[in-house]
Amino acid sequence: MLLAAAVPVAAGLSGIVLGPTSVDLPAISPSQDSHARYLSGLLLGIGLAFWSTVPSIERQGARFRLLAAMVVLAGLGLELAVVPLLALWQSRVAARAEAVISQTGPGGAGAPMSASGSKTVFVPHPHHVAEVPPADTIQALEHTH
Repeated sequence: MLLAAAVPVAAGLSGIVLGPTSVDLPAISPSQDSHARYLSGLLLGIGLAFWSTVPSIERQGARFRLLAAMVVLAGLGLELAVVPLLALWQSRVAARAEAVISQTGPGGAGAPMSASGSKTVFVPHPHHVAEVPPADTIQALEHTH
């Protein structure tokens, strides 16, 4: 996701700084130059908004779908394939997170045990899963410090 959002961020920044010369447009009027830079700012904003969904992607369904719809409505070639696929991916992440939370509760209580005796719990982080040591291991570590 970070890489996919880097495209509009880079293109938007380039368009704002370099104007239409960033895409080899012929000489244009100042009004057209201003409009091209404005559209580049929108592109930059959309990329940054996609990036803002990453830290809690599983809870950002509405924002993610709104951004995806904006890009699809813009009708740009590659985005017509990539963005809907990213929106589907976000929905799957959200569904898995919801399933884990409904099974374990928001704090991970009652989470299933792994083979090592650790609990597997959902963590709102890009890696999404963490191993929590058994209580006796935590108590032993607390007594050694």
